[in-house]
Amino acid sequence: MNDKNYKKEIKAIVFDVDGTLTDYDRKMSIDSFNAVHYAEEQGIITLIASGNVLPITKAASMFLGSSGPIVAENGGMVEYNEKIIFLTKREISLAGYNEIKKYMNAVPVFADRWRESEVAIKLGPDINMIRRIVEPMGLAAENTGFSIHIMEKGVNKMSGIEKALELLGLTRNDVACIGDSENDIAMVRDCAVGIAVNNAVRELKEYADYICENSYGKGAYEAVRWLLDP
Repeated sequence: MNDKNYKKEIKAIVFDVDGTLTDYDRKMSIDSFNAVHYAEEQGIITLIASGNVLPITKAASMFLGSSGPIVAENGGMVEYNEKIIFLTKREISLAGYNEIKKYMNAVPVFADRWRESEVAIKLGPDINMIRRIVEPMGLAAENTGFSIHIMEKGVNKMSGIEKALELLGLTRNDVACIGDSENDIAMVRDCAVGIAVNNAVRELKEYADYICENSYGKGAYEAVRWLLDP
């Protein structure tokens, strides 16, 4: 895909937040703001897609200056112009969480109290064991590097992004996605152009069209310049 005129063909860029625009202390650098602002100045719509809850993701989108829809809770929710679309129900994931608790100590993360479409627990439990418990229930489990998310199978960031793109009259062929973690694999793999910041997990890098030399926000800014500059 390196022979394409990306500036001409890409109409939107999706940014993951934690581990992509932020470091692993969840600190955001000026490069993160520059990445979003540079894309917007070139007429590219930017979207924020996060595993975090909607209020946090919405705030990040606003402060960064992103103009597109918001994908929260790993695709479980999409918000645009104060309209929320749910792609699944939290009750589905709660059934899996309740089953997990029968076999291990699974502690919800602080922000889980505001989740509306999935369940997120603190790191620690064996994710492979969790998967053996929840997959027969039609659920999936993903490690974001910050927490373990239990969600309905088939609901992920890419399914949320496709719903967001529908609102814009775009398709996956119009979008580039930038991420770092396991829960970003679907969007990096399935969008027109997938990019991994340098700190990304190995599994995600295998699907990326471009792997940044830099990590976190500096990597995101590098990715945007690689996409849009002649």
